[in-house]
Amino acid sequence: MRLDESTLIGSGANAEVYAYGDGRALKLFRERSPFHANEMLAARAAAEAGLPTPRVWGDDLIEVDDREGIVFDRVDGITMHQHVEENPDDAKASGRALAELHARMHACDGRGLHSLRWGLMQSIPRARALGPETQDAVVSILYSLPEEPSMCHNDLHPLNVLRVGDSWVIIDWAGGLRGNRLAGHARSWLLSRYWMDTLGSSAPHTWRRFWCAYLDTYRELAPVASEELRAWQTVIVAVGVTWDKTVPDPETRVEFVEASLAGRSHRWLSDGERE
Repeated sequence: MRLDESTLIGSGANAEVYAYGDGRALKLFRERSPFHANEMLAARAAAEAGLPTPRVWGDDLIEVDDREGIVFDRVDGITMHQHVEENPDDAKASGRALAELHARMHACDGRGLHSLRWGLMQSIPRARALGPETQDAVVSILYSLPEEPSMCHNDLHPLNVLRVGDSWVIIDWAGGLRGNRLAGHARSWLLSRYWMDTLGSSAPHTWRRFWCAYLDTYRELAPVASEELRAWQTVIVAVGVTWDKTVPDPETRVEFVEASLAGRSHRWLSDGERE
């Protein structure tokens, strides 16, 4: 089967999206990966849990032009990032909306999804910039932290949420796993650093308001133990050395992990959301 290029409705780093029949869309991946089957599993679980996310059609990945794909309900909208950039006065409300989505997600039972701890454990040894002793210390922290059955997206940020009418819809469940909700929250905290330093650098005050609203609201809805959160931040930043290939300052992440393990100060540790 071949697709008509005129039906292309979106394109990203890892996939293209095509109109695919009445009210549906095909997400067609550029390369094969085991994460595609995981995305299908997690996206279906999220929709069945009642979260605002496109429904999955079919039981298996489909093959088009020798590429793997997933058929979803078609959802047309702009990203939360674009909405905030175009409506800076709505930054705080949008940040609160992201937190509400995240807390609602973490209240969902993720049993049936693959283990987040297992996924993190596979990634730590590949973060070679950390060095073997630092990797071992991070692994020890990971195994000291409690497991939970929360549904975790692990990449929840303003490019993975769409504004559809007056509502928000979550997309891109490739990292959807079952685990401790503070791991998912720490991941979004790490992404907040990237946003304020890089993606939102053209409007730093707007994005600071957005992320402060997210952090404050999440912690109101789902209270966070600071010591446990710091431990998860250490693990998640270490894993981010492997996961996030395009960040402009990986050295800062290495410095954070080493400082956190040694009990030293770091600019991200000074309640780093409010510089």
